[in-house]
Amino acid sequence: MLCAQLFISGDHDEFGPRELLTAVCQRAPEPKRLIWIASADHFFQGTTESPGAKLSRMQAEMRLWLRETFALVGTANQPVLRI
Repeated sequence: MLCAQLFISGDHDEFGPRELLTAVCQRAPEPKRLIWIASADHFFQGTTESPGAKLSRMQAEMRLWLRETFALVGTANQPVLRI
């Protein structure tokens, strides 16, 4: 069984400092991926410099990672895991 880790955080996360999350990710076993969502806070909302929700970017990154890592294919409503 593949055990893969995906870390996604806003680069303005007030509860998960960048240095701390980077250190946690570095200690995690492979395969792993760390993704920073630009101008997003802890709840993936925008910052004052870049207002607006960043959830769609976070969701797109998750879908891409699932496809690449687990060969997930299909539609959004009927995903299929190819083994």
